[in-house]
Formats: sequence, C-alpha cells, structure tokens
Amino acid sequence: MSDLMERLRTKLDKVRPPSILLTGQPKIGKTEMASFAPKPVFAYDDKELGIETLSQAGTAGNDCQFLPAHTKWQDVLDDTQALVNEDHDRKTFIYDTIGGAARLCREWFIETHYAQGRSLDKAIQQFNGFGGINGHRDMLPYFMQWITMLDQLRNKGVMVILLSHVIPVKEKNPSGEDYMQWEPDIHGVLRSELFKWADCMVMADHLRSVNDDDMKVKGDVMRVLRTQPGPGYSVGGRFRGLPDMIDMGATGQEAWSNFWSALKPLIVKKKEVSDGS
Repeated sequence: MSDLMERLRTKLDKVRPPSILLTGQPKIGKTEMASFAPKPVFAYDDKELGIETLSQAGTAGNDCQFLPAHTKWQDVLDDTQALVNEDHDRKTFIYDTIGGAARLCREWFIETHYAQGRSLDKAIQQFNGFGGINGHRDMLPYFMQWITMLDQLRNKGVMVILLSHVIPVKEKNPSGEDYMQWEPDIHGVLRSELFKWADCMVMADHLRSVNDDDMKVKGDVMRVLRTQPGPGYSVGGRFRGLPDMIDMGATGQEAWSNFWSALKPLIVKKKEVSDGS
C-alpha cells in the first residue's frame, strides 16, 4: 500500500472546537452571552471594558476569567501565545472586540512600516488612502499571524469566539438593486478573511413586532440570534441545521444555553465535543 493511501482519512481522530464570530450592536448582550461559554477567558482592547463592568455587576458567568486590557498589538500576540504555550484549564477564548484588535494592529503597523522617514500624520494619511484598501492589504499578513495563533489554540482544544460590533454597509448586487447590510465593524479586507476563517457567524439582533393595521413598530422587542444568510445580515457557517433565529431570552446564560444547545449537536455526530461540560 502506498504512503498516500495510508494517510487518507474519512474522519478526524480529535474534534477541533469551532471558531465563532458573534456580532451585534452595542449593549445587546454579546459579551454577557459569551461569558457563559465553557470555562471562558476574555481578552479585550482598552476601549472595550464590558467584561469588567459585567464582572463587577455580578452578571457575567461564574467561571469567567479575563486578562488585563490590551493597549498595544504586542499585548494581543503575547497573551494569545501564552495561552497556546502554557498549561491552563480554559476551554473558551473570547476577544472583545475584533475591531479593537484590528485597531491595535493598525496602530502598530503604521508606526513601524509607514511612519519611517515621515510624520505620523502623513503615515496615517498614506495608510488610509484609497479607502485604506492598500494599507490593510499590507497589514493583512501580520493580522493573520494572530488568526494562526487562534487556530493553534483551537488545536489545543479551546473554542474561539470573536465579538464584533456591526456597521451598515452598502452591498453591490449583480442580480438587482444594491442593498444595505449589517457587517462586522472591521475593514473589508480583514472582514473577507475572517469570513473564510469562521466556522459559525451569528448576529445578535432585536426582533420588533409590527402592527398589521398601520405597519408601525409595536413596543414588543425580542432579542434573537440570526444564523442564516440573507439580505441585511452577514451570518452563516459550515454547520447545517441551525434554526433561522435563536431566542436569546432575558439573560446571557439563557442566550448561551439556547445557542449551544442548537449548535453542539451539529458540530460532530456520535462523539462528544470537547467543551468542558
């Protein structure tokens, strides 16, 4: 038998935890929900301190731990690499937010690659030229080094959840009229790579009732996770069978429980997923 035939497989010996991109508008409950994932450890940039507030208020998950806020790109790399290299009992790594991590990477990249021989203001102007496309393309390999670290963490049995705010973006439609869509709040160059990387992309949203008589919005508001792609929402993933919407309930614990109960059976059949439960 050839060496190739010996290496062919029909299934993996070990199930790798999923990569999840959880998006939504500010204050909708993304951070609180993620804090109830199995044995979570949070990392976050210095402008996104939500987990500290939740911990202080006693509404974060009981087993939630978090690192000091990141103020520079090297902090992001160092803490992620430490989680890859060192022994620990954490089962979920959460970064709040992916836009904050991208900002720290951008600040470092401009200072070290664009500001040589010119003022910082001119370096920023050059990076942001043509909508920042060329600047972010130049930065992309360095940002993806971090994504590679996240995959190494997953190989260690740790689920990865990246949180993101959303912004309205006009999507070009070759089959008809263009339309507005909620997208993760990061540059399009980085966004397209994250979409390729993430196993599951869901968006926390408010579902509002509409009066049938006058089509005005009622006072009723329900928090849901949107899971299926369509005009208006950049969501979807590799796991087939999720309901179009998942009720987030009234608490972060209820939101995570409902989401994980729907997702976990789809990740692998006839074998338990390594999630600490």
